[in-house]
Amino acid sequence: ATAYFLAALAADLGSSGINAEYGVDNHGFLIRFISPELNYGPAQDLPSAMAAITAAKSGGKPGANHVLEVNILKPMYPITTEVLHTIASPHGRVLRIVIHNRNEAKVESLIEFDSVMSADNCMEAINGADVYAGCCTLDVSYSKAQSLNVFKNDDDTFDYTDVNPAIAA
Repeated sequence: ATAYFLAALAADLGSSGINAEYGVDNHGFLIRFISPELNYGPAQDLPSAMAAITAAKSGGKPGANHVLEVNILKPMYPITTEVLHTIASPHGRVLRIVIHNRNEAKVESLIEFDSVMSADNCMEAINGADVYAGCCTLDVSYSKAQSLNVFKNDDDTFDYTDVNPAIAA
Protein backbone atom coordinates (compact mmCIF):
# COMPACT_ATOMS: atom_id res chain seq x y z
CA ALA A 1 0.00 0.00 0.00
CA THR A 2 2.87 2.34 -0.79
CA ALA A 3 1.63 5.46 -2.48
CA TYR A 4 3.85 6.77 -5.22
CA PHE A 5 4.11 10.38 -6.13
CA LEU A 6 4.43 10.74 -9.87
CA ALA A 7 5.48 14.03 -11.37
CA ALA A 8 5.54 14.26 -15.14
CA LEU A 9 7.34 16.93 -17.06
CA ALA A 10 7.41 17.59 -20.77
CA ALA A 11 10.31 19.69 -21.93
CA ASP A 12 11.15 21.05 -25.33
CA LEU A 13 14.84 21.78 -25.21
CA GLY A 14 15.03 24.24 -28.06
CA SER A 15 17.31 23.87 -31.03
CA SER A 16 18.74 20.52 -29.88
CA GLY A 17 15.59 18.81 -31.20
CA ILE A 18 15.39 16.69 -28.08
CA ASN A 19 12.03 16.17 -26.47
CA ALA A 20 11.81 14.53 -23.09
CA GLU A 21 8.89 13.19 -21.15
CA TYR A 22 9.78 11.71 -17.83
CA GLY A 23 8.57 11.26 -14.33
CA VAL A 24 9.92 10.29 -10.96
CA ASP A 25 8.37 8.31 -8.18
CA ASN A 26 9.08 9.05 -4.52
CA HIS A 27 12.33 7.04 -4.78
CA GLY A 28 13.71 9.16 -7.62
CA PHE A 29 13.46 6.49 -10.33
CA LEU A 30 12.93 7.36 -13.97
CA ILE A 31 9.56 6.14 -15.18
CA ARG A 32 9.63 7.06 -18.87
CA PHE A 33 12.09 8.85 -21.10
CA ILE A 34 11.66 9.61 -24.80
CA SER A 35 14.28 11.14 -27.05
CA PRO A 36 15.00 10.73 -30.76
CA GLU A 37 18.77 11.06 -30.24
CA LEU A 38 19.33 9.50 -26.82
CA ASN A 39 18.20 6.07 -25.69
CA TYR A 40 17.47 5.76 -21.98
CA GLY A 41 15.36 2.99 -20.60
CA PRO A 42 13.76 2.47 -17.20
CA ALA A 43 17.12 1.55 -15.63
CA GLN A 44 18.59 4.98 -16.36
CA ASP A 45 18.41 7.33 -13.39
CA LEU A 46 16.91 10.79 -13.78
CA PRO A 47 20.05 12.86 -12.94
CA SER A 48 22.11 11.06 -15.60
CA ALA A 49 19.36 11.40 -18.16
CA MET A 50 18.96 15.12 -17.45
CA ALA A 51 22.74 15.62 -17.59
CA ALA A 52 22.75 14.09 -21.08
CA ILE A 53 19.84 16.29 -22.19
CA THR A 54 21.45 19.40 -20.75
CA ALA A 55 24.75 18.64 -22.48
CA ALA A 56 22.92 18.22 -25.77
CA LYS A 57 20.91 21.41 -25.17
CA SER A 58 24.03 23.45 -24.46
CA GLY A 59 25.33 22.43 -27.88
CA GLY A 60 28.37 20.82 -26.29
CA LYS A 61 29.65 24.21 -25.09
CA PRO A 62 33.21 23.68 -23.90
CA GLY A 63 33.47 23.90 -20.14
CA ALA A 64 29.70 24.12 -19.59
CA ASN A 65 29.14 23.76 -15.86
CA HIS A 66 26.51 24.41 -13.20
CA VAL A 67 28.95 26.71 -11.36
CA LEU A 68 29.49 30.20 -12.77
CA GLU A 69 32.39 32.54 -12.15
CA VAL A 70 30.93 36.02 -11.84
CA ASN A 71 33.36 38.94 -11.78
CA ILE A 72 31.92 42.33 -10.92
CA LEU A 73 34.00 45.04 -12.61
CA LYS A 74 34.18 48.61 -11.27
CA PRO A 75 32.49 47.79 -7.94
CA MET A 76 31.52 51.26 -6.71
CA TYR A 77 28.78 49.87 -4.41
CA PRO A 78 28.83 46.92 -1.99
CA ILE A 79 28.34 43.50 -3.56
CA THR A 80 27.00 40.84 -1.18
CA THR A 81 25.58 37.34 -1.49
CA GLU A 82 22.13 38.92 -1.20
CA VAL A 83 22.80 41.19 -4.21
CA LEU A 84 24.12 38.26 -6.29
CA HIS A 85 21.21 36.02 -5.27
CA THR A 86 18.73 38.73 -6.30
CA ILE A 87 20.41 38.96 -9.72
CA ALA A 88 20.85 35.22 -10.34
CA SER A 89 17.77 33.58 -8.81
CA PRO A 90 15.26 34.65 -11.50
CA HIS A 91 17.23 32.53 -13.99
CA GLY A 92 17.48 29.28 -12.04
CA ARG A 93 17.71 27.72 -8.59
CA VAL A 94 20.80 29.05 -6.79
CA LEU A 95 22.38 26.56 -4.39
CA ARG A 96 25.42 28.41 -3.05
CA ILE A 97 27.29 31.70 -3.50
CA VAL A 98 30.89 32.45 -2.52
CA ILE A 99 32.54 35.86 -2.86
CA HIS A 100 36.24 35.05 -2.61
CA ASN A 101 38.23 38.10 -3.65
CA ARG A 102 37.56 41.82 -3.37
CA ASN A 103 39.68 44.71 -4.59
CA GLU A 104 39.12 48.14 -6.13
CA ALA A 105 39.11 46.81 -9.71
CA LYS A 106 36.73 43.86 -9.28
CA VAL A 107 34.89 41.49 -6.99
CA GLU A 108 35.30 37.78 -7.79
CA SER A 109 32.52 35.35 -6.94
CA LEU A 110 31.17 31.90 -7.73
CA ILE A 111 27.50 30.97 -8.02
CA GLU A 112 26.44 27.32 -7.94
CA PHE A 113 23.13 26.41 -9.63
CA ASP A 114 21.06 23.23 -9.53
CA SER A 115 21.81 22.47 -13.20
CA VAL A 116 23.89 23.46 -16.19
CA MET A 117 20.69 24.66 -17.87
CA SER A 118 20.01 27.12 -15.02
CA ALA A 119 23.60 28.36 -15.09
CA ASP A 120 23.46 28.74 -18.87
CA ASN A 121 20.18 30.71 -18.65
CA CYS A 122 21.70 33.01 -16.04
CA MET A 123 24.92 33.55 -17.98
CA GLU A 124 23.02 34.47 -21.15
CA ALA A 125 20.77 36.88 -19.23
CA ILE A 126 23.28 38.76 -17.06
CA ASN A 127 26.67 38.66 -18.79
CA GLY A 128 27.72 42.22 -19.60
CA ALA A 129 24.91 43.82 -17.61
CA ASP A 130 25.46 46.52 -14.98
CA VAL A 131 24.20 45.87 -11.45
CA TYR A 132 23.95 49.63 -10.97
CA ALA A 133 23.90 52.18 -13.81
CA GLY A 134 27.40 52.69 -15.21
CA CYS A 135 29.22 50.42 -12.75
CA CYS A 136 29.36 46.95 -11.27
CA THR A 137 29.48 45.32 -14.72
CA LEU A 138 29.01 41.53 -14.68
CA ASP A 139 31.59 39.38 -16.48
CA VAL A 140 30.25 35.81 -16.39
CA SER A 141 31.91 32.55 -17.45
CA TYR A 142 31.76 28.86 -16.56
CA SER A 143 33.86 27.93 -13.55
CA LYS A 144 36.08 24.86 -13.33
CA ALA A 145 34.79 24.25 -9.78
CA GLN A 146 32.28 21.41 -9.48
CA SER A 147 30.76 22.50 -6.16
CA LEU A 148 31.17 25.20 -3.52
CA ASN A 149 31.88 24.72 0.18
CA VAL A 150 30.10 27.09 2.53
CA PHE A 151 30.74 27.00 6.27
CA LYS A 152 28.71 30.04 7.31
CA ASN A 153 26.01 32.25 5.88
CA ASP A 154 27.01 35.91 5.68
CA ASP A 155 27.69 38.68 3.16
CA ASP A 156 30.53 36.67 1.53
CA THR A 157 29.24 33.07 1.59
CA PHE A 158 25.76 31.62 1.62
CA ASP A 159 24.31 28.10 1.29
CA TYR A 160 20.67 28.34 0.17
CA THR A 161 20.20 24.55 0.54
CA ASP A 162 21.05 24.41 4.26
CA VAL A 163 18.18 25.22 6.57
CA ASN A 164 20.28 24.46 9.65
CA PRO A 165 20.15 27.57 11.86
CA ALA A 166 23.65 26.75 13.18
CA ILE A 167 25.14 27.79 9.81
CA ALA A 168 23.25 31.10 9.81
CA ALA A 169 25.21 34.17 10.79
